[in-house]
Amino acid sequence: MLRSAKVLFLTVFIAIGLLPVSIFGAPLQEGKKLSVSPKEDKKDKKDDKNQTSSKGGKILTVGEKTPPSSSSEGKGLAAASKLKEVPKTSLAKNSSNISPNYIDTPPPRPHIPKPRPIQTDEPEIAKEPENRDPGTSFPVMVSVPGGSFQMGSALDAQAPLHMVKVSSFEMSTHEITNNQFSIFVENTGYKTTAEQENLEGEETEGYQPKPIWKDYMVEGREGYPVVLISWQDAMEYCNWLSSMKMETYRLPTEAEWEYAAQGGMKGQPFPWGDKIDVSKANYAPDDSRVKQTDTPSKFIRHVGSYKPNGYQLYDMAGNVWEWCYDWYAENYYANSPTENPMGPAEPTKTGGLKVRRGGSWATSSEFCRINQRYSVPIDFKSPSLGFRIVKELPKVKN
Repeated sequence: MLRSAKVLFLTVFIAIGLLPVSIFGAPLQEGKKLSVSPKEDKKDKKDDKNQTSSKGGKILTVGEKTPPSSSSEGKGLAAASKLKEVPKTSLAKNSSNISPNYIDTPPPRPHIPKPRPIQTDEPEIAKEPENRDPGTSFPVMVSVPGGSFQMGSALDAQAPLHMVKVSSFEMSTHEITNNQFSIFVENTGYKTTAEQENLEGEETEGYQPKPIWKDYMVEGREGYPVVLISWQDAMEYCNWLSSMKMETYRLPTEAEWEYAAQGGMKGQPFPWGDKIDVSKANYAPDDSRVKQTDTPSKFIRHVGSYKPNGYQLYDMAGNVWEWCYDWYAENYYANSPTENPMGPAEPTKTGGLKVRRGGSWATSSEFCRINQRYSVPIDFKSPSLGFRIVKELPKVKN
């Protein structure tokens, strides 16, 4: 009777959740729960977060070390704990079975913000995409088939309008570049007119050196047209190239230049047609550039920045003026030969004037017209003046 009462008493206590262990003092089996009151349930859940179960029969708190064990199971746990102490470098980096936490990875790259664009007051027309292509070492030549055309106009120095015939020749597709001229200088040691004048001027007190072509030959501008070149400088380049190639190179005559600029068209004022705008050529659409002539490099364009004409010749209008072979005479057209005119045999003024054609980045569109002719002294240099060349072809015998 007494034994039965004891059993009944224990059963009641277990049923109401006041005795958390079994009759024999062993821990409850993992996974089994007792029915408890809501208040006790909250406390029980809170305690569960701070406890973890172990097969060794003891409830381990977080951070408590596993006690030493002589059983094989205890040894396995001890061995597992030692694996975490293996240096990362001793693990195979290409093993697919290793946790990513053990694989060496490079440190993250620091964030480098992109530079903000520089704000300038420069007009939109003065900006250009970056083009650092140095181009070819020697000029690329294209064939210009011979033919007849109406040269000049009925106005001013272009008068009179007259018929001219030119033989076939080759012309450089672009103006001669800084890169191409520098190769000539490196091979010959040539000093341009401006450089020679600076050497002579050094002996004069207070002399201010003149700008030279090298001032514009800076890194990234190898493919831009060479400027500050006199007529003599341009012809020296032609003579050197002739000796290198064993062919005859020179500056184009007025007639050759005007004929080539037409690109096969007839009676059009510009190399592409009858109208001009800033998408077709590099010229000054207003007077904004006149105020910034102290920094002309802002406005000179990489050769070939605009579409070519019908003969695949680039920049025959604008960018930089181009030297011609001819001496200048205002009334020359009235008495010039009708076939392959070469200009007056000698200068008509002291010092001599040479023809330049095509207009430039610093001129209005009127100067870019195909038939417009202008003159400057033979030793004239300017950041708006360059040159292109032609190659004479062997005469065809009839």
